[in-house]
Amino acid sequence: MWSNSFFVWSYIALWVLVAVLYVAVFLLYRHFGEQLLQGQMERQRILDLQGPKLNEPIDATLITIDDSDYQLIGRGHVVLFSAPGCSYCTQVQPIVRDVSKSHDVGLIVAYKADAAGAKDYAEVLSPAAVVIADPKNEFAKKWNVRATPYFVATDSKGNVRMKGPASTRDEVGDFFKAAAQTRNPVT
Repeated sequence: MWSNSFFVWSYIALWVLVAVLYVAVFLLYRHFGEQLLQGQMERQRILDLQGPKLNEPIDATLITIDDSDYQLIGRGHVVLFSAPGCSYCTQVQPIVRDVSKSHDVGLIVAYKADAAGAKDYAEVLSPAAVVIADPKNEFAKKWNVRATPYFVATDSKGNVRMKGPASTRDEVGDFFKAAAQTRNPVT
């Protein structure tokens, strides 16, 4: 008789333990899911704060490079901010090169290095790319960019149409498509 009641009580205790573990796993899953979601939302909020404001004219429609003025008005442009030692920047080089060939937009590369390093980086991208050697990160600060690779697409009127990081062919292509679209200026 004793062994039979022991079996019943141990069976009940086992199911109580299973129920408690189920509740604990559910609560942990919910907690970490909320943490992950909040982290993603915070990362998106930080990215939204970076770069020039969307749908507004860029305040730097005239860029001076090596004592030459370069206009961001007249055709769309993609501005790529990059840095040496950035593995994502190196990975995105061939993608930018291939995608830029199929779009009639200007490509500006702001590279956080001296002129020789910036020229070497841009040669892989496109011979038509305009290179900005930005060793002190002044140009990136002026455009409020703190991460690399970071893209900014402007339309032919100098309005920012898209901004943010990109690492895949589709993401990079979206920047070039946004730059190729001509839209009315924001009023």
